[in-house]
Amino acid sequence: MGPIVFCTVVCGIAGMGDVKKLGRVSAKTLLYFELVSTLSLVVGLVGGHLLRPGIGYRLTSASLDVSDIAQYASGAHKQNAVDILKHVVPETFASAFVGGNLLQVLLVSVIAGAALVTIGERGRMVSDLVLQP
Repeated sequence: MGPIVFCTVVCGIAGMGDVKKLGRVSAKTLLYFELVSTLSLVVGLVGGHLLRPGIGYRLTSASLDVSDIAQYASGAHKQNAVDILKHVVPETFASAFVGGNLLQVLLVSVIAGAALVTIGERGRMVSDLVLQP
């Protein structure tokens, strides 16, 4: 899936051709993403509040594995915002694809597409290679 996402994003960004146009589209895309994410969050919270999923589920302490819960909680507490941002940036170009982390592939794709737009005609051969069907 990584190569498909990479080629699609690079083609879309490289096809813009203008850095200013790329900036405007990027700002609109970020705004759209934030609005849709917020709407999704609100719908999920309202739906959870109204439907009350899990309300009839009887959970007993005997059925819980305390060590699994403690391990999960300690792992969640160890990650802070800096660790999350470090995880988004791949160690190498290839590790984004090998690891299967789609967010890393997306970051590499955006950087590659922006680089192709920035260098213009000098990157035409690479751009044409990615655009080939």
